[in-house]
Amino acid sequence: APETRPLTEGSVHALKWTPFLLAIIALATSQWWNDYVFSDQVARDAQVLRRYRHLVKVVPDHDHAHLTLGIQLKQQGQTKQARQSLEKAILLSDKKNTEAHFHLAMLLSAAKEIDGSIRHHRIVLSQDPERTESHVQLALALQSRGEHEQSEHHLQQALKLDDDLPAIHVGLGRLYLETHRHTEAQSHLQRAVSLLEARKGTGPESDKLLELARSLLETSSATP
Repeated sequence: APETRPLTEGSVHALKWTPFLLAIIALATSQWWNDYVFSDQVARDAQVLRRYRHLVKVVPDHDHAHLTLGIQLKQQGQTKQARQSLEKAILLSDKKNTEAHFHLAMLLSAAKEIDGSIRHHRIVLSQDPERTESHVQLALALQSRGEHEQSEHHLQQALKLDDDLPAIHVGLGRLYLETHRHTEAQSHLQRAVSLLEARKGTGPESDKLLELARSLLETSSATP
């Protein structure tokens, strides 16, 4: 006979999540009101943080509460407090909160703490092997340390997951330039330029990446 879990186990799981879900519903309602009342972005951002801090007070032992606060703090540039919240989420989840590891890895990367960023992206990929962005970010971090073979491995893994992501082709193009594989570099950089030109004007990050891809392509073409 198939193994069945006792009803109490499901009840315990539901009870664990019920306070968090109720708090989230209240938060969503307050955010709707918040968007309606506050027209000034600074005031709105401050109010949003107050709401998420209140959520942490309501469910202090729930890792997702600390995760959501950490993400908000990170988005608003409060990196020290964001790091504390994300680390708390990881601690409360017994290191199983993949999103907290991912956002902490991105925060550490922005702070040039490469070793820490690499460590957390590796944890993300151990829990979610198809996380394309972690493959790309880990590859770029490894590339900055001269670990070209491992960097290429993760970029190729990302390519299998999403061939249309320009950042992968830019990453491979730059990697192949650094390792004197110019034909392969040009192929990926041309692909990146083609993808990015189709998205031109969609945002500053896309435009900056297009500028970088074009610059690298010129370098590859000028190299004998």
